[in-house]
Amino acid sequence: MACSILVLEDSAVTARRIIEEIRLGGFECDTSIVAPREDFIAAIRVSATDIILADQTLPGFSGTEALSITALSCPDTPFLFVTATVDTEMALDLIHSGAMDVIFKDKLERLVPAIKRAWHHRCERLAGHTAMRRLENKTRQLQAITDTMSVFLQTGNCQKATGVLLAQALEQTQSQ
Repeated sequence: MACSILVLEDSAVTARRIIEEIRLGGFECDTSIVAPREDFIAAIRVSATDIILADQTLPGFSGTEALSITALSCPDTPFLFVTATVDTEMALDLIHSGAMDVIFKDKLERLVPAIKRAWHHRCERLAGHTAMRRLENKTRQLQAITDTMSVFLQTGNCQKATGVLLAQALEQTQSQ
């Protein structure tokens, strides 16, 4: 499965360097480049983006603002800064604000390992969500069985309750 990466970068040269670094690192992905705020918002609304890479300083828009928008619109999407305009203290603030990592543009060799960690993190979160949905479905099914049994037992119809319970158990076994 190919990963989809959205690159929020106003410099075409830098965007190409980032994409080339990903390619050279052997990480298979589809990339899209956006720069203005409107294009960024449209991109995260329209397509399923797996990872966002963003510069901190953009004309009329900031990476911090993009991080906030991402947190509201697609909170399970890892957000990494690829920037040259922040110091170490600001980088820590960005991570505390929800960024998964901050990669300095003069240290792009850190980019692919950071993307791989972000991809792994996203896959784990999605698997966790899937497991949670399955658990919730099973809980609802068990609650329905319990409710049905309770009604039959209250009316003294134990034979009917046993038949219903066996039919529901058989149905669950066949659906798995």
